[in-house]
Amino acid sequence: FTVNQATLQNGSATNGGAIKNSGDLAITNSTILNNSADSYGGGVDNDGTVTVTNGTFASNSAGSIGGGIRNLGSGTLSLTNSTFSDNSATIAGGIFGGDPVTVTNSTFSGNSADSVGGIYIYTSTWHLAGNVFAAGPNGANCFNESGTLDDNGYNLSDDSTCTNGGTGSATNATLNLGVLANNGGPTLTHLPGAGSAAIGAIPNGTTISNNGTSWTCNDADTFTDQRGEPRPINTLTACTAGAVEVAIPLCPSWTVTTADELYNCILEANANESPSPTADTITLGADIDLTKLTINPLPQISTEITLEGAGYAIDGKDIVQLFDVVSGGDFTINQATLQNGSADNGGAIMNAGAVTVTNSTFFSNIVTGAGGAIATTSGATLT
Repeated sequence: FTVNQATLQNGSATNGGAIKNSGDLAITNSTILNNSADSYGGGVDNDGTVTVTNGTFASNSAGSIGGGIRNLGSGTLSLTNSTFSDNSATIAGGIFGGDPVTVTNSTFSGNSADSVGGIYIYTSTWHLAGNVFAAGPNGANCFNESGTLDDNGYNLSDDSTCTNGGTGSATNATLNLGVLANNGGPTLTHLPGAGSAAIGAIPNGTTISNNGTSWTCNDADTFTDQRGEPRPINTLTACTAGAVEVAIPLCPSWTVTTADELYNCILEANANESPSPTADTITLGADIDLTKLTINPLPQISTEITLEGAGYAIDGKDIVQLFDVVSGGDFTINQATLQNGSADNGGAIMNAGAVTVTNSTFFSNIVTGAGGAIATTSGATLT
């Protein structure tokens, strides 16, 4: 049985207010809302196989166990990019269960119970990675009775539970989740606010591997958040834990110490997003090795940009050209060393726009054609 882009609401039963499942159930881009069970599984009661992707379970309740989902018997449960919000029960407001449970990049917020508000690990192994847990009014975020918590990293909890030594996992985290709201996409979600530890918690290039669910925080991966937004939203930035990705500014400080930071600041400067009213100024805070770029080469310079070298060097290691200034680009370089660039023309700079150089050094750049340091095309200017 597959539920796609639907809302199942206001169901009521002894077990499984919305769905009682003993077969194979897939829930995608859907909402399980305000259902109730007298005993088990306010939203879903499962002893089969359930896969939830981009789903929201909200305000479901159970008189006994598992406000959102009870997973027991021979049940298998897998959640990805999903939200559990304000579900309630006597035991386990969010999810109760044994047998294998895998939860990846999901958000638990405001779930409540007399005993354990979020997830109750009854037996078997629960595999957790990239999740956030914000406690409700009653009960801890997680409790492990007699199972195993397999912490595969980047799980954040605002109490002292839900982690077990995974890389990047943390307790007592500040999460600052917004209310359940329309943040885009087919389902309601909790958007992490300013200062949330979830934002940027997963470093760029990191691969999350969680019991068969795998994705990498980079521009090449097609993994998205619950709303369908890419992870990450901005190139080369870190990713957000939980179900909702939050964009990190490409160039937060305009002082760069790595090749990737320089790449991002040029991107943002080209988009005219700097707070500067005129030229965007990028300042070097260290020597930059362009062979360390994740994405090569640097973006072309197409707007007005000033590079303040502060005495540092940009080095192509005899492998890459340093800068390419296209028509309309206006590039000023001050107190920088541009060295070991390599290209057909313009080892350090290929100039088809305007380039101004002050108090700077061009050292050991090589070409097979013209302009070892700078090649300037007809109609371009060099000062």
